[in-house]
Amino acid sequence: MLRRARSGESDAVAQLLKWFDPSVRRYLRKHVPRTGLLGGITDIDTLSQDVWEYFVTHSIASHEFTEPTQLLVYLEKVAATSILQTRRKQFEAQKRDRRHTVALEDLDEQAANQLAARTPSPEQFAIRRELWRRVVQGRSRHERLILRRLVLGDTHQEIAQALCISTKTIQRLLQVVRQMLGLSDP
Repeated sequence: MLRRARSGESDAVAQLLKWFDPSVRRYLRKHVPRTGLLGGITDIDTLSQDVWEYFVTHSIASHEFTEPTQLLVYLEKVAATSILQTRRKQFEAQKRDRRHTVALEDLDEQAANQLAARTPSPEQFAIRRELWRRVVQGRSRHERLILRRLVLGDTHQEIAQALCISTKTIQRLLQVVRQMLGLSDP
């Protein structure tokens, strides 16, 4: 079978795969944790494909296997090398990620406070809620909808298209709100 595979017969390679792939997968399942490093079963599929790709492209022509056990031992060595290379790649990626992170204890007090202050305090939340009430008080349902969409981050153009209005209408409403809040000159 190995001679036929070495001569390039795809049926022979498929037969070798059929015979030895369960053993390769068993080896991989035994040596690859299901969680954490390498992530689990899908990684076993990828690693198994890597083993067979390496065998077909590099080993089939250069190695003489006289017995099936020799081939199995060789495939397990290729699988072990594949696991090791994958782990090295993951550790290198983790190292790169760690270089970009800084422990909170290593920051000065001002920087740490800025990180902690990303969410509004209860007092800031109450002030914002009161401002919102002042802004929407006495507004039509249509104007409240425009303001809500602005707060959610929609552009003037998106709001105008969705509500079938002019962008000038939105700009006029914003001008009124700015004047009411004292953010622009009358």
